[in-house]
Amino acid sequence: MANKYARLNLASAIFPFYTAAAGRTVMVPDIDENFDRYNAANTAPDKGVPQVFYMHNCMPISGGFQSIGYLQRLAGIPGSVDFDTPYQLINSGDASFLFVPAQGLNYIFDGDVGNWASISPMLTGQVGSNTLVTTAYVKGSTYIFYAHYGCFIYNATTKVLDSVTLAGLDVTKILGIFSANGYMLAWTIDSVVYSSLTDPTNFTPSIQTGAGGGKILDVKGQINICLPISGGFLVYCEKNIVGASYSGNTFYPYVYLEVKGSGGTDSLDNIAYQSNLPYHVALTTAGIQQVSLDSAIPTLPELSDFLTGQIFEDFNEATLSFSESFLTSPLAVKFSYIADRFFVCSYGVQAPNYTHAVIYDLALNRFGKVKLNHRAAFQYALPTPYGNITYNQLLNTPIDTLNNTTYTDLFSLVHFSMVAKQNLAFLQEDGTVQLVDFSLRENNASGVFILGKMQFSRNAVMVHQRTDVETVNKNNIFSLYILPTYNGKDFGTAVPTVTNNTGTLMRTFAKRFTASNISLLCVGAFNVTSIVLNFTIGGSR
Repeated sequence: MANKYARLNLASAIFPFYTAAAGRTVMVPDIDENFDRYNAANTAPDKGVPQVFYMHNCMPISGGFQSIGYLQRLAGIPGSVDFDTPYQLINSGDASFLFVPAQGLNYIFDGDVGNWASISPMLTGQVGSNTLVTTAYVKGSTYIFYAHYGCFIYNATTKVLDSVTLAGLDVTKILGIFSANGYMLAWTIDSVVYSSLTDPTNFTPSIQTGAGGGKILDVKGQINICLPISGGFLVYCEKNIVGASYSGNTFYPYVYLEVKGSGGTDSLDNIAYQSNLPYHVALTTAGIQQVSLDSAIPTLPELSDFLTGQIFEDFNEATLSFSESFLTSPLAVKFSYIADRFFVCSYGVQAPNYTHAVIYDLALNRFGKVKLNHRAAFQYALPTPYGNITYNQLLNTPIDTLNNTTYTDLFSLVHFSMVAKQNLAFLQEDGTVQLVDFSLRENNASGVFILGKMQFSRNAVMVHQRTDVETVNKNNIFSLYILPTYNGKDFGTAVPTVTNNTGTLMRTFAKRFTASNISLLCVGAFNVTSIVLNFTIGGSR
């Protein structure tokens, strides 16, 4: 039978987070009742079209998929396992520092120091692993608050945390702080209070200063988290969410109203809020919801089901095989927004050690995934040296961040250039900061993606002949395997192909192999924009 050619689907927005959830696919349907040729963003899932159904260290691009690598931006502390959630601090004339609470060890990466340093640690036992740490940026300074313990601010001169008194508050009752509309705000289990507009540390109720606040009527259960959002803030409770809309009235600055359709949540880790978007994404008792000041609507339902499905799956690049574990509880998760572009869902078997992260690109409306041991994903900004800069202070500064920096800049606060897609970073348990490398240059990126399960028609087996892959740089390490199934579901052993033609940005892989369904396993460094499959049709099943 004559050879057939098919350009494969690299643009699907649908992605099964568990490979067993990917049903049998076909190129030419028979009487498939659910078949739909249209398969772009925001369509119903699983239309029977062959597509990417597994990936890691792989991200979508407009034309297909690319592998990613990692650039170490900050070195860790050998032997440390204390690092948890990173926060950017801004003080001292817009100088930027990176802060990690680490259960009271208080690690700071100060550009003037050039390495992680533990500053003014609390006494052993004063704060524990479950102590909530929050920050508030008000009037040019970032305040740090340990729940039920106290408020601090980083002193860039003495390199320690200075204690801050919050007038009018009993800090032993305060869960956290945040900032919104020029106020510093604090919350307890049933109340929210706001500071004076002129002094963010003064919470003493006063008509003259504008400080005030109190209990919120629409709260169901205790208040767990409060977070700012465009136009006000959101109050996350045990059973619902309350929106606080800014009124502009200094006597009654906020109007409270229950968010329609909202569920409850109990952890800051379950909320992606680090953006100026008009909504948060939160894992609530109603699943993953897109939450604004007045409504909460379901979003990413497939991801929500995956996170609660109590199955952990991984792919081993050495053995070219899948492994799965059945858990006794849902996966541990941590949500983040990065640069208003990426929604990141870190996950793992046991918090705070996350091994993978699903990444949703809000511009392309498509998913990617990373495989990297980490404690948190965050938006990276290089801690800035300031004052009279020496060469030693720039030793840990990547040269590409100095492209737009003049000698004059080095005698004041250094402002490094910020470039899109160069700020998605992961913090590891020892303090190492790994930046995702999206560059398309020759590099040592190593990604995996599996495309399939291809079958021409329901009643005939498929014979792989040749696959043309674009765009793979001729100097990159890249391999293509055939991953067969003989019953449409269970995978057989991965079969290597033979490279029989290599161009500057094109490779051809040959292997005659027959199976009911054929998937293509791509491993290595790639920027795939087109895959053309050459095959013949075998005998009837």
